[in-house]
Amino acid sequence: MIGMQDLAAPRWGEQRVAVTGSWLGREYQGAGFGTEMRAAVLHLAMGHLGAERVESAAFDDNVASMSVSRRLGYREVGERFTDRRGVRARQLCFAMERPDWEASAAAAIAVEVQGVDEAVLDQLGADG
Repeated sequence: MIGMQDLAAPRWGEQRVAVTGSWLGREYQGAGFGTEMRAAVLHLAMGHLGAERVESAAFDDNVASMSVSRRLGYREVGERFTDRRGVRARQLCFAMERPDWEASAAAAIAVEVQGVDEAVLDQLGADG
């Protein structure tokens, strides 16, 4: 395992908004894996599950994560403060709306998604 990528949508039925988060081991950073995993989750959310917006955030000192967001077409939409190891820390918030996705660099990356069929979409309450 080189890292993780998650996708959550707590109020999916009302909003069609998904939130992503990721972590990548230091030895794997800078090799394009972060871009690939974020593009893959965007393809799943936007291209297969019918998301209208995908959100992400990064601590303001995580230049690599913010660069991936910007490179793939996310826009900076604000900031928030959270606790990081007992210290108040600033995060920059990013979002990608469906029209942005359709014109984004992320949409142009070839990604194959398997296993998303009508039964899965019904179970998730998604309309793909």
